[in-house]
Amino acid sequence: MIEIKTMTSTKIQEYVAINFAEEKVVEGDNKHCVLCILKFLDVYYTAIDLNIGEPITKYTYEQEILLLPGTLFEVRAVTNGPKTGWYTIRLENVPVPHDILMEALNELKNT
Repeated sequence: MIEIKTMTSTKIQEYVAINFAEEKVVEGDNKHCVLCILKFLDVYYTAIDLNIGEPITKYTYEQEILLLPGTLFEVRAVTNGPKTGWYTIRLENVPVPHDILMEALNELKNT
């Protein structure tokens, strides 16, 4: 299980996420590139689509989805692309009861 602890920006289009990540790669760093693919089985209130209606982001080309703290995912698969060297982690959303989420947000607000 993975819990999102802070507001997290994600992208709808995989190529946008990859382009964004590639800008951060520094040759010679001993780091691994990772692409997380998130799956939601239903509409979920902790994943806010910033592209619906009048976009509230100035980077509309990014097609951003904002994940709120308390969003949970179950790891479904981890693979390594032999040609790219990138790791891919496939995650599936685990819905959290509303009262638990509200408690977590209140804790965050009070810190």
